[in-house]
Amino acid sequence: MTNNGLGTVHESDSAQRRVRPLVLELRGRQAAGLARSRVWNRPTANSEVRFAVDGLVACSFRWGEAHHIGTPAFWVDQAARGYGDWNHKLGTSLVEETIACLLGGHGVRSGVALAAFRHLRSRGLIAVGLVPDASAIEAALAEPIPTSDPGRVVRYRFPRQRSGRVRDALLQLGSEQAPSQPELLRGWLMGIPGIGPKTASWIVRNTTGSESVAVIDVHIQRAGLAARVFSPRWVLPRDYLLFEAAFLAYAVLGKISPRTLDACIWHVLQALGPAGHSLLPSGTGLQHVPDSDRRKKGASPLTAVSTCVYSDPSPEGRE
Repeated sequence: MTNNGLGTVHESDSAQRRVRPLVLELRGRQAAGLARSRVWNRPTANSEVRFAVDGLVACSFRWGEAHHIGTPAFWVDQAARGYGDWNHKLGTSLVEETIACLLGGHGVRSGVALAAFRHLRSRGLIAVGLVPDASAIEAALAEPIPTSDPGRVVRYRFPRQRSGRVRDALLQLGSEQAPSQPELLRGWLMGIPGIGPKTASWIVRNTTGSESVAVIDVHIQRAGLAARVFSPRWVLPRDYLLFEAAFLAYAVLGKISPRTLDACIWHVLQALGPAGHSLLPSGTGLQHVPDSDRRKKGASPLTAVSTCVYSDPSPEGRE
């Protein structure tokens, strides 16, 4: 038993192997925060990484080779090669960003959502001083919407549903002072009808540039499950904070910005569409598991537990 300054490390037989497991205890975003307080070596191809929750291993994966599509190493390498520090902003203010993100999401193509947002803005319908009626917003969304391509128009899929949500958002944004701290802002945004943890995180990431939140959409979920960075027993939106904590810890280990990693995965899989699914490692899927089954299905005892434990492949591994 040793103490590494972060907590007590209980060594086991597996910890005596040449390549010892790296174990991170996920508690909200705490693991990623603690990881940033030290300088870590990026895992090697044979490194085993384990994410644990409440003292039980939730997921275990090999870092893998960068040239093997879909491995944790692959996405980190791709993100480091050409995605840089992307400007994620869609609007020019919290109000505009909220409306732009509300119009997007599941069931709406990103290009259509952006065109719809710009269409509402050009009509003066994104205003908190004099909030327009839902009927006016719906009428604008139901029109053929021009795009950046001359002569090309698109149809927005949910004019009635989203018009009410846009109005509700404008009313709250105009009547209350939004918090400035990222996590508080996310919670505040989730009080607006139609905004869940993913959309709220998306707005916060875009407006604040915070790296303490992550946008866990279907592309990130699918890539993370295939790479085994996420547990297939986690369910959205119930386990959003677990998905987020795992993604942030993964980014820290890869020495890459979570925003850059997110942008890389999203753009690659969004561009490939269904064809991209066949490129990812198989054996995982998007599952929905009742809360009562989470603890009893497949969780293995954690043999090395502390707030955050890092076991390096070699004694010289720590810097």
